[in-house]
Amino acid sequence: MKRLSLWLIGAVALAMPLGRAVAQDAGRLNQLVSRIEARAEAMTADDKVPVSRGALFRGNLTDARHALEELALAGEPAIPGLTRLLGSRRAHLRANAAYGLGEVGGPKTVEPLVSVARDTNGAVRFHAALALGNTGSAAALPALNELASDREEAVRAVAIQVSGHLRDVLAAEAAETTDQKIAGLVKLCYSQPACSRLAAYGGAAVPPLIAALDDADRGNVSGAASALSRIGDARALEPLAAHFATSVQAGKPEMKFAQAIAEFRGREVWPYLKKLLEADLPTAQYYALERIGNFDHPERLETLRGFLTAQVAKNVHSTAPKGSEMQINPVAVTCEILARIGDKSFNEILAKIVAEAPSAEKSIVKPLAQKALDAIKQRG
Repeated sequence: MKRLSLWLIGAVALAMPLGRAVAQDAGRLNQLVSRIEARAEAMTADDKVPVSRGALFRGNLTDARHALEELALAGEPAIPGLTRLLGSRRAHLRANAAYGLGEVGGPKTVEPLVSVARDTNGAVRFHAALALGNTGSAAALPALNELASDREEAVRAVAIQVSGHLRDVLAAEAAETTDQKIAGLVKLCYSQPACSRLAAYGGAAVPPLIAALDDADRGNVSGAASALSRIGDARALEPLAAHFATSVQAGKPEMKFAQAIAEFRGREVWPYLKKLLEADLPTAQYYALERIGNFDHPERLETLRGFLTAQVAKNVHSTAPKGSEMQINPVAVTCEILARIGDKSFNEILAKIVAEAPSAEKSIVKPLAQKALDAIKQRG
């Protein structure tokens, strides 16, 4: 009896911190949902939301996008919060909530997505159709069949495509063994539904996905890189980095590898993000900076400071785009991040950028640097 009592005490002692951790995690997810909801008034009017991927949060709603991505990364525990967002009166928010459920994927997202498959707004139906493909469930097919006759051409097109991809996924997963299922899905990983299902197999899918990085079909290569990024198994980092380096050396940088590294779901990615910053390629730097800005790492500010200092030394901050050319300016991206997380140690270099950058009419660098300075001052 004494031994049993000691076991019970130990079990209770273990359960208490676990319970607190679960409660803390739930609290964090609720905070993310509230942060997104708080931005509702800044969202696009219902009749102006594009019936396309252009409905995803961007621009002045970048903070909401980051919160949504962080929420979706939690996986199934995020479903209640995302379902709550589906009930918003703002179509822009409902469309992004549907997208978030698609990022979570799996059969448990079918019910909330079906609930908005008949939404009055085309953008919401569009993103519901995309997300239903990632459920990996035959239960999503009736809603997709209905969306295939939608009044919006863009919704019809995506529903027909996704429905076909989902049927292919279901056929592949009808195989007898796990290895056979994975092998069938790898052949289909040019499609988002197949990538989403491969991620559900975790580490077992990593070796065949790494092998698929050498596939002659570049669509399959992109899908394999994306699936490896979602799985977040450290074994994939070196192959992804090696393929990116090879493409750069060949003079044809393949940004799908840089993007897969930047979006890699694992903390082991940190040194690889720093390597992307060292590549003199603005798009690769952009991917890395976006991830670093949302990466809670003790070296984050030091890394941003070193990168910004090097860019200013190269006069990247004072170079205006030629004519109407659209360019990714790494200094502008860094300033945007510093507006959220920078501290007083950046004041001097930000002031230098404000003083030396071209006018706001020629470049976005000056206003973004000023915005960062103002934000840091406000935070004290």
